[in-house]
Amino acid sequence: MGHWATYRRRGGGPPIVSGLIEMTLVILLAEDQLGINFTDNITAATFDPAFFEAFPSLFQGVAVNQGAPNSLVVDMAGTVDSDTSLTYFGSVPGILTPQTLPITP
Repeated sequence: MGHWATYRRRGGGPPIVSGLIEMTLVILLAEDQLGINFTDNITAATFDPAFFEAFPSLFQGVAVNQGAPNSLVVDMAGTVDSDTSLTYFGSVPGILTPQTLPITP
């Protein structure tokens, strides 16, 4: 069995090439709140909310709270329900930066 077949059989998909934790999904939870899933466990206290920015409104985060062990809930400075993407551009060690994902309604 080949290398990729082993990963797929385990359900893990291909390994993270960068070796860094990445965002995998951004979900609109409320008109001013986003849920973000990551490839591994993270700690909300290490993230500065201002380093999350929605596009095209350019509203930044104002609070970051822990969701599941691998997710965050980010309260935004304004209504982001019409925005199309979220960019993280912070400097938390071990987190890929910058990275942009579409916002799933």
